[in-house]
Amino acid sequence: MKISEMRNVFAFCLGSLALLAGCGGFTEDVNGNIVEGTPADVNQMESRYARARFMESGPIIVDEVHDSVTLIYETIGDCRKDNGSFFYDPNYYYSYSRTYAYSFRGDTLLLTHHYVPDTYEVDQTEFDESFVLVGGTPGKLDGIWFWTQCRYREERMYCGNDNYDTYIKFDGGKMEYRIADRDSFDYIETPFMGELYRFMNDSYSTIDFGDIFYHDDTEYWRESNDISILDKTNRSVTYVSENRIFNLYVNYASSMDSVSVTLTSEGVTCVGEYKYIEMTPPELCNEDNADYIWGEGTGHSNYIKTNRLEFEACINGILGRSRE
Repeated sequence: MKISEMRNVFAFCLGSLALLAGCGGFTEDVNGNIVEGTPADVNQMESRYARARFMESGPIIVDEVHDSVTLIYETIGDCRKDNGSFFYDPNYYYSYSRTYAYSFRGDTLLLTHHYVPDTYEVDQTEFDESFVLVGGTPGKLDGIWFWTQCRYREERMYCGNDNYDTYIKFDGGKMEYRIADRDSFDYIETPFMGELYRFMNDSYSTIDFGDIFYHDDTEYWRESNDISILDKTNRSVTYVSENRIFNLYVNYASSMDSVSVTLTSEGVTCVGEYKYIEMTPPELCNEDNADYIWGEGTGHSNYIKTNRLEFEACINGILGRSRE
């Protein structure tokens, strides 16, 4: 799941971004267990919510007759481009909505959406999918809910294990959602590390720092690229590739925000950095940042800055190869 695929956390796996691509960490939970990482003490929900980072808000429409709720996500102000020049328009407005049927199973809130595939998708099967929320008041929509990484499809539960916790607060006619990083998340078992292992043997492949937020089993990439692990924690790994020892350390990683990693080998240090800002702020909306502003002229713009090419070139230097 790319960063861009996380924007609609609550539309998560429902829109064209297919958290099934980004839901790469989803596995079937045949026992019906709620996702790992669910707060053990839901009474701490308010304090957890208060510490989480604000992401998005908007009005909601509740239809109690049909037990449905429509979440409306709003963008007010955005970086625009006109005749080749960037400018910030504080009056720009854009919104989109998702409608769910809601129901309660004891202290669990289920938000159900009928998924209709886009015409370009190979699988044209329609299905109902229910997202699992816990921690609120049974039978009452208003309140703070923990949006787990679990969902039901045809009564089977599938759960993810990515690096963020998601909270949503329903309060009368409005909602607000926030996310918080998981301290115990294993950054070494991610698509990013799989890409790094592959790059060791294939200089024409690429490394995406944004993929460090999502869980993935890297066993295939280790075995297919002859990677031997010497030591590992959830934020660091020492491995052997091409008869060289590499040390990778995750300095910083915050979902939908930024990444910093350090890779060292044979006295050479390669630093990888990535910065993502949802909806480009006024201070960055200018020609100096033209290479980093994406999506202007659509629903919203993003600021994405990375030194991926420099990081890859540094690794190539360690391995004594070049990419023409």
